[in-house]
Amino acid sequence: LVIDPYRDECKSETVISGRITMEQPFLATGFDDAPGEVREALAESLKATGCGYVGAIDIGGGVPWLQVLGAGAAKGDEAAAAVVVNIGEKFQPVELEPAGDGQLLGLAVRTPALEETIPYALEAGFDLLILDGSGGFATAWPEVSGHPDLTVLRQAITVLRRLNREEDIALIYFGGIRSGTDAAKCLALGFNAVMVGVAMGLGLGGNIENGTMVFTGDRTLEERITAGTRLIQGMADETSILARCTGKTNIHNLEPEDLKAITLPTAKATGIPMVGRAKN
Repeated sequence: LVIDPYRDECKSETVISGRITMEQPFLATGFDDAPGEVREALAESLKATGCGYVGAIDIGGGVPWLQVLGAGAAKGDEAAAAVVVNIGEKFQPVELEPAGDGQLLGLAVRTPALEETIPYALEAGFDLLILDGSGGFATAWPEVSGHPDLTVLRQAITVLRRLNREEDIALIYFGGIRSGTDAAKCLALGFNAVMVGVAMGLGLGGNIENGTMVFTGDRTLEERITAGTRLIQGMADETSILARCTGKTNIHNLEPEDLKAITLPTAKATGIPMVGRAKN
């Protein structure tokens, strides 16, 4: 190693398409219909850690907001830092205009639509893509319904490499992110940031009941803020130490060569080799 992973600092500033700057590569999502106190706590947690929010409704608190629209929408809220149209698993052209100066435009897409969506997004000048591995982005807590589709990670990068356009559009991943280790692996594959849903819901005191997230009044606002802030800080520290242990002083310098899979299903889905094996 060229650095001491336990002493040298590691930068974590995250810039999406040159316009949205965050202190960490994390965005929260899924709280559009959460109780007001939970949304307030989340906003304070995101503000304290320098992260953003993705949803149909602004979380408030001056937090960078990526607004999600359904297919067919022509324009978003001018207060949003970015507007993202969710086209799901079936490709369709999207005519979208920014509602304000400097507003980013993006698409959210699932695996079946990648082959058509990525070239279209590049040629049409979109700024970012949200790759949905949850199977139900923009619905209520889709991550609790099953395992994430990790193939979207590999296939998106494969298409971009084939087009020789790997760094021409920002990539954000959503689906099953629970830790800084998960985030570090996505960054190493070429993603700019990840979205945290259920993990943040649990951190803010939610419980999974009947396939959804339920919040009760068993915590104070201050307790929720502290828990949400510490969750992101812990994930950020974990991402940072993994980068440091591979000799990096910036988390965004992680590379696919720094990775190894530890289960056969993960190796098959992502194309990352198992430890000690050259091929899967």
